Order: sequence, then C-alpha cells, then structure tokens
Amino acid sequence: MKTIRVPLSGRRSFPLVEMIGVMYILAIVASLIVPQVIHAAGQARVDSTTVRFNTLRTASMSYHAKYGWFGGVAGTALDVSSPYNDWDTRVLLAEGMIEKPFVPLLGASHVVRAVASTSAAVNATNSAYSLDGAAASSTSTGTVILEVWSRDVDLDAARDLNQRLDGQSLGEASGLPGPDVKGRLKYDFAWSPYLIHK
Repeated sequence: MKTIRVPLSGRRSFPLVEMIGVMYILAIVASLIVPQVIHAAGQARVDSTTVRFNTLRTASMSYHAKYGWFGGVAGTALDVSSPYNDWDTRVLLAEGMIEKPFVPLLGASHVVRAVASTSAAVNATNSAYSLDGAAASSTSTGTVILEVWSRDVDLDAARDLNQRLDGQSLGEASGLPGPDVKGRLKYDFAWSPYLIHK
C-alpha cells in the first residue's frame, strides 16, 4: 500500500526573523498611539472637571440669588471662622440645587468649603484671591468665599484647567512648576500639588 502525503494548503510556520519584525512594527505603532490615548484621556478628565466646576458655580450663584449671600440650609448664617467643609453636600444638595455631590476627576482628594475671605497678601494657601491678576486681594474681608481644594493634581492638568477657567491672561507666567496665584484658580507645585478654585 502506498502512502500519499498531501500538504495542507496555507499552513507554514513563521521564521523567527519574521516574528521579530512583526513585533518590532507593533511596538513602533504602540509607541505612537499609546501617548495619544493617554493624552486624550487626560483632556477628557480636564473637560469633565471644567463642566463640573461650572455646574457647581451655577448652583452656588442660584443659592446666592435666592438668599443674597452664601450661608447654610435655608439661608441660615454660617460660622466661617474655621472652614465649613462639604458645603456642596451639606447645603447645595440639601437645598436641591445640585443632584449629586461635586466630584472632580482631577486629584486624589477634594473638599468644597465655605471660608472667610482675607485681605492678606495672595498666596496659594490662603483665602485671598487676585481675581483681576493684580498683586492685591480682590476679595473683601469678612465675606464668604467658596473654595474647592483638590490635592495631588497633575501639573499639566492644573495648567489646562487654569486655561479653561481663568484664561490665558491669568495663567502661570513662567511656565515652570511654581505657584500661580492669579485668578479664580490657584496652585503651588513648589510646596505640594494642590488646586484651589473659587
């Protein structure tokens, strides 16, 4: 009896050199695409946080329009001699002015708080704000300031958010990782990465 061998069409093995070539091409394509995907995801977080800040600002202004000041539930007075934390949930959510607590997608932790403004020199850690970009504080002593503090925000994300909320004229001048204390958004990466927004 004769045995006839019939080769299976289309079946052949890849030589090692071809496999290495294919892997090399895939590595090059991945090195070009992955940074773009990561950048797009970061921009989406900044965009979403911008929308959430604007929603919080709109709800805060609705509260102010209703009661004429920033206080507690039903317009009651707040003791802001120390920060009144979680103002978004304790007041805005209770008043029905927001549907859920404010949660930015940037940073490791955050707090929305009501504090007393100060006329001290503007820096990244106090409640004085240079809203027009001048060196002096634009807020009057004794008024209530609403702040969002976020910790461990990436420098590029803080700069992008600053551009969206304050614009080019109130952005970081040096381009170096240092303080930006002009406008509504302040940060200082020389001290510890955090972000403040009024």
